[in-house]
Amino acid sequence: MPQLLFRSGNWIIICFCLLSPALYGQVDSLNSVPGPKGGVNKLALEFLKIDFTAAQRVHLEDVTLEFIFYVDSTGKATLQDVNGLSDRSIFDSLYRATEQLPDFFPMRVNGRNQASIYSMVLEYPTYDRSHVSKDSLRYGPPGLEDLEEIVTGGRTDCLIGAVFNSPAGNMNEYLGLGGGMKVDLLFSGQRGYGGGIFMNAYFNDLEKDYPINTTRTQNGSQPILLIGLAFNKIVPLNERHEVVAQVEAGYAIQNISSRTNNNDPDYIQLQGFSPGLSLHYAIKIGRERLSGYYFQPALVNNYVNFHLGIHPIFFDLKSGSGMLWEIGVSYRLSYKVIRSYKLRG
Repeated sequence: MPQLLFRSGNWIIICFCLLSPALYGQVDSLNSVPGPKGGVNKLALEFLKIDFTAAQRVHLEDVTLEFIFYVDSTGKATLQDVNGLSDRSIFDSLYRATEQLPDFFPMRVNGRNQASIYSMVLEYPTYDRSHVSKDSLRYGPPGLEDLEEIVTGGRTDCLIGAVFNSPAGNMNEYLGLGGGMKVDLLFSGQRGYGGGIFMNAYFNDLEKDYPINTTRTQNGSQPILLIGLAFNKIVPLNERHEVVAQVEAGYAIQNISSRTNNNDPDYIQLQGFSPGLSLHYAIKIGRERLSGYYFQPALVNNYVNFHLGIHPIFFDLKSGSGMLWEIGVSYRLSYKVIRSYKLRG
């Protein structure tokens, strides 16, 4: 009988030992920390397999990153920050990868799910550069080759160049051929319509004095200035050539004689109005590049610009009125603002 009791006691002890883990596990399941399903290695793999650009991989070499996730009560994880990372484009790629992750195990407190924070430390390996050209390894912000999709908005054109002009009408009796310069600042929308300001400055030799009753000597080189508003339409012909039609309307002045001082009442200056029309042919030089324009990314292009224009000029002196024909060559700098873009990878 004692032997039987001893054996029964053994079974009681064995059953208690077998039931203890189950009882402990039942209590522990009421409280648990958050974590990724499949383990931290599987989570890290989701970020290691992102196809970064060569420039982005250089930024990631030998850098330890701390990922900080917000895990809500349902287990949905959102990447809040990455300590040790300064490149915003890399963070965007990491954030997009987080959106594809399966739900985490949420934190449980006394059997109830609660929102919490989960962190993971990850160090990217050093990449083999033997198959990467030196030109593709750049430090700094992403370049044009790193952008996959680009949506542009408005455009700004700055133009400066030289002109050759020929007078016609009444002023042809007094002025000879001349030269000068042209400066334009124009803004255009996505459809190519726009406007801005223009300024033309001409210098023509005086071949015959104007019929003005004055004792002042008339300038041997007559300066004429046109400044006003311009309205344009840009018509792209192909990737490297475009035509720009431009209508202008401005204020016109011409100094017949020089002013000796600010209080000189006898100097002669003609004032008037000048409409105009010019046709431009622009040829792109070099490659398009990525830059910034008033804190926004922009596409920059350079052009050689040829133009033909006509400017009727109506001065308050009939003999000084007439028309100027002009041809010119200039440098055109174009900025296209980038409204949105998508990085490769």
